[in-house]
Amino acid sequence: MRAQREKRNDPKWNFCDYFLLQEELSFVYEMLGVFDEALVQYDELDALFTQFVLNSNVTGKIRHRGILYE
Repeated sequence: MRAQREKRNDPKWNFCDYFLLQEELSFVYEMLGVFDEALVQYDELDALFTQFVLNSNVTGKIRHRGILYE
């Protein structure tokens, strides 16, 4: 997870792919009954999403896997 998170400045990095990966980890922790650790993963997602939104140039355009959608 850390390696993927540290790649977030790479132009090919995709928040949605990262979100799905970290959410899957959270689900695993929940299934194992480690609810505190699952919550930590969700808190990290929340913080990263907030940072992502604040640092993004919000123009109504979405870039997914190198393709720009308007």
